[in-house]
Amino acid sequence: MALVKRGITPAEPLAVALIAIETLGGLCIALGLFTRFWAAAAAIEMCVIVYHHLPKFGWTAPGYEYPLFWAIVLLAIALRGGGAYSLDRRIGKEL
Repeated sequence: MALVKRGITPAEPLAVALIAIETLGGLCIALGLFTRFWAAAAAIEMCVIVYHHLPKFGWTAPGYEYPLFWAIVLLAIALRGGGAYSLDRRIGKEL
């Protein structure tokens, strides 16, 4: 497991949380359901990934520029919300 190799503990509960954020959260962001919550959670995850890749930059080796890009995009989504066609607007409640 990649988390154990990096020395991140507890690995199993954290892996379950990351899987939930990336799969369920990604689906909810795409549908616009609880958009702000899931986008903020994913932005925090991307910031942690940026921190772990911080000394490296560039397209030739895995660097922090791509997760940083997604952290900024997800932060913007978290601040703005789902938009006019989101399920949040349809149910009339934003988280």
